[in-house]
Amino acid sequence: MLLHIQKQIRESLGKQVEVCMKNSERLVGTITWVSPDDTMAELKMADGQIKLLTDVVIKTIKRS
Repeated sequence: MLLHIQKQIRESLGKQVEVCMKNSERLVGTITWVSPDDTMAELKMADGQIKLLTDVVIKTIKRS
């Protein structure tokens, strides 16, 4: 499962996405950075907030 999420993180770099977290939180923004091992990503939201996400807390990634 983690490898699938890591692949989605890498493919979504620079794209607008909706990220569903395992705690039922939903975040919408653009993935602006991905770690070299694809386990972490930086999500920039419309209001300017930047969230650091890890593959273990992401449930799904949907492209908007």
